[in-house]
Amino acid sequence: MEIINVKRITDYEKDRQILNDIWEFYERRIPADELVNPINIIEELKSGGKNQYFIVATILDKVGAFLWFTYNPQANFPFAFISYLVLDDTVENEYRGLVVNEILDDVKEILSEELVDCRGLIAEVDDPLFLNHDQKRKKKAEARIKLFKIMSRKIGTIAIEIDNCEYKQPDLTGEGNVENEISLRLLFFPNKFNKFCGDQLSIHNKIDLVSGVYDEYLSGQSDSNEFSKPYNEYISDLKSRVLKTIK
Repeated sequence: MEIINVKRITDYEKDRQILNDIWEFYERRIPADELVNPINIIEELKSGGKNQYFIVATILDKVGAFLWFTYNPQANFPFAFISYLVLDDTVENEYRGLVVNEILDDVKEILSEELVDCRGLIAEVDDPLFLNHDQKRKKKAEARIKLFKIMSRKIGTIAIEIDNCEYKQPDLTGEGNVENEISLRLLFFPNKFNKFCGDQLSIHNKIDLVSGVYDEYLSGQSDSNEFSKPYNEYISDLKSRVLKTIK
């Protein structure tokens, strides 16, 4: 019997118990201002269909970690947006690295077989430059960036920091309040199995990527819903503001 198993969740009713286990440590590990209602996550997973990748690693049938990313094939620069990579902090130290490695092995296989047209993965991380007021969080941010760079090598690539861009995460409350925006850094992981892949990003590549990231925030909204229109307008305005900063 294998100690660690990895599977992609596609049947959200059949695997409800696994998801319930995930929500327990998800709500414990993620800061309150970054939490998304699990019901909304399930709805987004269902609506996204085959382009949603929700990968779970279990240790002796106990959930140890999960990764959720969404592939956007319609983008000018097709990419996959990483929403979460979360490890259950109760996992024993001897298994932590193994759990993450198993998930990354699965990602590498997906990129080499299913998503060869994907240019790469992109993730939002805290930007240490904006955390001088909170040294503890700054050190965690620096460590997380370092960890992502180590993990990138596991899938045969590198982590490119998208610099010369004043990226801001939108207000996640749905209210479109500028004061709730957070300055973050974007990390891009080129897909080495894509024939157009390179280790450099042009200004046009950056514009297409950042534009695509903001479109991800719009994907769950509908203009036909009167309550969504103001938020969509807010996202569009934020995207325009950030794109102007790219050099």
